[in-house]
Amino acid sequence: MLKNIVFDLGNVLVKFDSNELIYSFFNERQEEVKSFYFDSLWDEYDQGLYSVEEMIEKGVKQFPELELNIKELMYHWTEFVIPLKDNVAYIKDLKRFGYNVYILSNIPEDDTKYLRSLGVFDNIDGGVFSYEYKKIKPDPEIFHILLKKYDLKASECLFLDDRKDNVVAASNLGFETIEVKDSSKVIDLIKEKISEV
Repeated sequence: MLKNIVFDLGNVLVKFDSNELIYSFFNERQEEVKSFYFDSLWDEYDQGLYSVEEMIEKGVKQFPELELNIKELMYHWTEFVIPLKDNVAYIKDLKRFGYNVYILSNIPEDDTKYLRSLGVFDNIDGGVFSYEYKKIKPDPEIFHILLKKYDLKASECLFLDDRKDNVVAASNLGFETIEVKDSSKVIDLIKEKISEV
């Protein structure tokens, strides 16, 4: 029996496009900058291994001529994380239906604070954010942290994520899962899954 709905954030409850982000701040060397930050470094940022200042320092060392653009990027990137209002609002309905709602996200501290200020977390029962625990999905350990922290059973949790590797990791641990390929379908996918289980 499902009792808990566990949401990823990116492309599930919020929209984030790294291409749009990079192309907004850089008129040159966009692909190089994107590759530098998003091939692996951003995962480490999500893990809380680097501060904003350290991310700037690394970028400036690699692209000294782009220092101002890199500072703008790192100080303003969270503004490109846009809440998907209908999906966030649906959390209230899930609560009304008797479900507990949690967040499990690979996310750095600055973005967590930003989304909290926008009210994205107002109706959730709790969350595990990668920067707090220095772990990121699909590492099974971060799923275990969520289960232990809130005394949950994986078999009673429905987990939604836009990345297949994260969904597979959750499924292997006994979660019911939904791989989100289209964020506009999230509500329908949940309703369908709830009616099945």
